[in-house]
Amino acid sequence: MRGSSPLVNLASVTVPLALVGALIGVGALRAPQVVEPRAYSGVPHMLVLSLKPDAAVLAGRSMPCDCGRDGYDLNALEASLTELKALQPDKQHIVIVPDGAVSYADLMDVMDAVRPHFPLQTVQPHD
Repeated sequence: MRGSSPLVNLASVTVPLALVGALIGVGALRAPQVVEPRAYSGVPHMLVLSLKPDAAVLAGRSMPCDCGRDGYDLNALEASLTELKALQPDKQHIVIVPDGAVSYADLMDVMDAVRPHFPLQTVQPHD
């Protein structure tokens, strides 16, 4: 039997490479940095618009609704959306959470009113 087996040759090459890689990897690790919490700006991180049968709730503001006749007060909703957009002009996304009792037509009216302010919309049905 001449020489060593292929498995021993492979191990003699890969073990030193693995050790060098481990040493380089450990040397590249950094300690975690402490990040100071930001002050609350009054604007929620994620904008959620809840649609209930009797009101629309946006960022804690309730806007009454006579959904049996006229639907939601879209003028009040647009005023609130404009105010929130002015506080966070880069924000593009809003989550709309309709109650099961909200009609499809009312949901579409609200989505049309929201789109100019927040073009990225996610509709998440209420449980």
